[in-house]
Amino acid sequence: SRADPEPSRDPRADLLAAGVPTAGLAMRVTAPAFRHTASRARVWVAVDMPPDVFEFASSAGVAAENLRLTYQVVDPAMKVVASDAQDVQLRLRPEMRAEVEQKGFRVVFPIDVPPGRHQLRLAARTENAARQGSVFADLQVPDFSADRLMWSGASMSSLAAIRVPTGPGDLQAAKAFALLPAAVRTFKRGDRVAVYAEAYDPVAGPARTIDLSAIVRDVSGKVVF
Repeated sequence: SRADPEPSRDPRADLLAAGVPTAGLAMRVTAPAFRHTASRARVWVAVDMPPDVFEFASSAGVAAENLRLTYQVVDPAMKVVASDAQDVQLRLRPEMRAEVEQKGFRVVFPIDVPPGRHQLRLAARTENAARQGSVFADLQVPDFSADRLMWSGASMSSLAAIRVPTGPGDLQAAKAFALLPAAVRTFKRGDRVAVYAEAYDPVAGPARTIDLSAIVRDVSGKVVF
């Protein structure tokens, strides 16, 4: 008798297990951390992808492409502390397809992780275009239960960045932020950049004043704002 063939291995698993990120599908990622529960922080991951990683198949006026994402968060001992996979089905009308082909596409999703030093490993594949790649990002997640004044991570975007089509539609994200994060860090002249962050004050009692200062430096370290 002939043995049944083994199920094919998801290529994204090999991308996550590789020693270094794999080129082939360009991605930018940002992952600011915010207080969530006593034992876990909530990291909001934004993945920005350029237009050329998609290949749309049109039928009845709808352009279709599937984006398959898999991620793992690992600690320094390479123990997986969080993982998931999701398929983002792009079904776009002509006007939205034109937006994606001009501006690219962004995916925003939350991950709950314990405090500590971690690495986010994210692999993605586009089905029609058959493009795949991975990106690794270091995560330093503070212990937000500590008894001291603390800042969250910073969620950054701009007037141009918020116009990039974003999915999937996450009501949780919409409730959490007035400003969803974007991974873009190069801005055109005349764009307006916005930053969202939270301060956590453990001191009980009457309200007190906390001074805030903001500095923007260029790549040489020069203060420009």
